[in-house]
Amino acid sequence: MRLLLVRPRLSVAAAAATAAAASASATAIAASRPSPQDEAAAVRGLHGKVRDLVSGCADRERGWERLAHIYGGAESCLGCFLRANLRKSHFDVPGTTERVSQTLVFRAKHRLDDISDPAGAIEAERCRPHWPFAYAEVAPDGSPVAYCRVSRLDVPCILHTFEEAEVLHFFALWCEHCLRIQGANIRAGADCRGSYEVYDCKGVKYSHPTPPHPAPSRPRW
Repeated sequence: MRLLLVRPRLSVAAAAATAAAASASATAIAASRPSPQDEAAAVRGLHGKVRDLVSGCADRERGWERLAHIYGGAESCLGCFLRANLRKSHFDVPGTTERVSQTLVFRAKHRLDDISDPAGAIEAERCRPHWPFAYAEVAPDGSPVAYCRVSRLDVPCILHTFEEAEVLHFFALWCEHCLRIQGANIRAGADCRGSYEVYDCKGVKYSHPTPPHPAPSRPRW
């Protein structure tokens, strides 16, 4: 995930353009990563570990097949997990295997594989009016772009109004929606390797980004 902070208020369409402007910095970061040959070898090793992990458990096997599909295929899925778990420019196959295992457990707990329309599920959640995020157009590489007006984000209000389990489930749905956008673009041929989050900081005082106060009777935005 790549984060961008912007001062002026952007239109939703402009958020994707802002993400595109970050391509140069993303390229510089990529230059410090292991070679494609090292990544391919790590993916092969990790794939064997994951097969061993899910073998003999029908629920885990189905969960893994679904997860791989959502990411656009097993190779794309495992590559994303490996890059997210880089350790000093080296791939951590054992640690990544554990992360995949934890992900499968989390997805099963929140029944994410049973949700056919994450976007619709998000809109039905009580937390939604308190969450000033929206997905914009995708970046040129197919990466999803989420846009947030930070001045309307009130974390203390969210935590005061809702139980932690409800907030966690809502955020799981939000991430699932992002993941499915990413996977669909990968399956369509895009070289998408993550997502962007664009934060519009207009009107935000950095000393008090989320001032504590009693929860209002209705959403503030």
